[in-house]
This record gives sequence, C-alpha cells and structure tokens, in this order.
Amino acid sequence: MPGDRLLSGPRGREPGAVAAPPAGGRHRGRGPTALPDQRAGSASPAPGAQAREPPRRAGLPRQARRPRPARHLQRRRRRPDRSIGAAGGPALRRLPRAPVRAADPGRWISLSAIVAFGLLWELLARTGAVDPVLVSAPSRILTAAWRLSTPGALLADAGFTLRVFGVSLILSTGIGVGLGAAIGTSATLQRALSPFIVGLNALPKIVLMPLIVLWLGIGPAANVSLATLMGSFPILTSTTAGIQSLDPDLILLGRSFGASRGRLWRDVVLPGVAPYVLSGIRVAVSYAMVGALIAEFFASSRGIGHRMILYMSNFYVDAFFLCAVGVAAFVAGCTLLVAALERRLLRWRPPVPQPPGM
Repeated sequence: MPGDRLLSGPRGREPGAVAAPPAGGRHRGRGPTALPDQRAGSASPAPGAQAREPPRRAGLPRQARRPRPARHLQRRRRRPDRSIGAAGGPALRRLPRAPVRAADPGRWISLSAIVAFGLLWELLARTGAVDPVLVSAPSRILTAAWRLSTPGALLADAGFTLRVFGVSLILSTGIGVGLGAAIGTSATLQRALSPFIVGLNALPKIVLMPLIVLWLGIGPAANVSLATLMGSFPILTSTTAGIQSLDPDLILLGRSFGASRGRLWRDVVLPGVAPYVLSGIRVAVSYAMVGALIAEFFASSRGIGHRMILYMSNFYVDAFFLCAVGVAAFVAGCTLLVAALERRLLRWRPPVPQPPGM
C-alpha cells in the first residue's frame, strides 16, 4: 500500500534497516563504505538509526580521560647519567686540574746570591785585596776538600759530630714537645716553671759548659747535654705557644660530641700544634749544631769543632774554611728538609709566608 511504503522508506525498507551500497558506486562520505549518517556535514543521524559512540580507551571510563597539558608546562625530570665510559663502567666527570705551582723566584735569587758571593770572594783573593794567609779562596777550599776527602781523621771527626747532633736533636724534640705540652695544658705548672725557663733561656749556654764537664766529664755525654740544652728551648717555647693558641671552642665541641681525651689530642690538639712544633724544630737544628761545636771547642778530643781548632792553630786556613763551609751547608740543608716536611704534612693549611730561602 502507498501508506505502508511511505512508512517503510524507499523500496519498502523497514524502519531501522540500513541500505546496501549501490553496485560499483560510492557514497559521498569519507570512505568507500561510509554510511549515510557518517557523511560530512550531517548534523544528526538518520531517524531510527542506532547512535554509534567513538571508541573508548581500554580500561578507562569516558570521564577519566583528561586533556594533556602543553609540553612547555610539563616538568621535565632529569634522568641519571647512565653513559658508559671507556673502561666499561659509568662515565666519570673530569675534575678541574689543580693550578700548577709557579716556580719560586726566591730560590733562584738565593742561589744567584751565593754564586755571586763566591765569585767576588775569588776575585778579591786573586787580586790581593785580601790576605790569602788569613782569608782563603773558594778555589783553594775546593782543593783542600779534594785532598782531605780520603778516609782519615777529618771524616771520622765529621761522623762523630753528626752522631752527637742527631742524638741531641732527637732528645731536644722529645723534651721540648713533652714539657711544652705539660706547661701549655696546666696553668699551675706554667706559673711554677716559667721563672726558671725564662731565666735559663736568657743565660748563655756556654757558661754552663764547665759545670757540665764537672758533672759528666769530657766525652760524648757532655757534648750531647749541651747540644740538647740549646736545642730544647726553641721547641719548648713553640709547643707552649701552639697549645695556648688553640681555639677552646673546638675542644668544647669535641667534648660535647663525647670525644675522649685521647681523641681530642689526636684530632684537635696535634693538628693545631704541629705547625708550631715543626717551626721550633727548624730553629733547633741550628741551635743543636752550635751546641755540639761549642762543646767540641772546649771539652772534646774529637769532632769537627776540635778539628777546626787544630787547623786554625796550625794556620791551615783552607781546611778551616772547608769545615766552616761544610757545617753551614749541612745546617742549611737540614733546615730546608724540615721546611719541606712541614709543607708536605700541613698541605691542608693555608700557605704561610716563609723567610727568604726557606
């Protein structure tokens, strides 16, 4: 019936039926099999057609989908550096190199001054400006050194003086550090011993040599005693000053953390006092050698001091200056060695200006 055809749609289709695409033809939609309700520009689906929803993300409801923020608003997380180095492990960052220490011009200046003094001395001796009988020349001193370098009395006396010097320096260090630490940590002991230390330090040690010989006799014991007495005072005063200059807040801080007395000495006192002790040893090197030579001048039958007295009494000026220059060079070398040890052990401290040539 006509009415039924109008209700059923074109060609008698029932409501809700989907028309088949024409053979060999295409719909005007976006694809070859596009449905009429999917055409571009269609506002609503065809009457009676089932509404199709867009595909949803699996596992998420439609309300859970939120728009992503812009990329420039997202916070970028820094990923750890997992690059592999040449050795197969994690790549290491190269640390900046330590600044190269420039050459110290002071040492070259000192060496140049010594060479210039030797050349001037040689020039004055050769021109007759000085009496060669009383003042030798560097060339004659070198000749005497070559002649006396063979094993004999001079080398034996040099060994005796070096042994006295070494023993006295060790004893001076032990006595100076021990007594200085005791005086620096005890106010009562400091008040009791200060008058004696100040008076004995001001007294010339050579006036005590007759008393030392009377007590110990002529021999190595008297030499070591005088050299030890002269070398102890620089280390004693330096150690006392170092302990008294410690920051009391560091000691209180260590005690508040429960540090024992031994650990306080190891971690606080010794690092703070070490520069003062090494400075005292550097001064005590020359004092101990002077004490050993003075003892050999007056109360010894061996040693460089005794040999120098024999050379000068026989007007052997070249050998006398050889001994004097040798002792001076040895003491200077020991002083430079202690200064180098101080710089090596105390690299964690800021550099301290050193005297010229140190």
